[in-house]
Amino acid sequence: MFSVKRRHSSSVIDVRAYRGPNCDINHYLVRAVIVQRLSKTKEISKSTRKNWNIKKLNLKDRSDEYQMSIDRKLFGYLENKNRNIYDKWNELETIIKEAAEEEIDEQRRERNSDWFDEECNDAIRNKN
Repeated sequence: MFSVKRRHSSSVIDVRAYRGPNCDINHYLVRAVIVQRLSKTKEISKSTRKNWNIKKLNLKDRSDEYQMSIDRKLFGYLENKNRNIYDKWNELETIIKEAAEEEIDEQRRERNSDWFDEECNDAIRNKN
């Protein structure tokens, strides 16, 4: 006797009872061949966080422009007081992000920055 749930019944390929092995019991050896089907996982797209070039904020004029941009955008924000905390937070977040996009550039990712230099480049050219 072989029992399996109905939802897994399509996975059972073959079931056989072997009467030959004698183990001094009243049961027969049962062998089942089952195929396991794995479902594909859905890939979730990652939202990458922007890295801002904070070195530009060390410059006095650039940091002043950034602060002025935030102040200009916050002026309209402070007038609307009848909102819940989530709306306030989302608007404040967008204000800071917009000011950063205008005044501070996004930091570019340097590929092979430290260890890959002209010497490595020459070695690759000579190899090819």
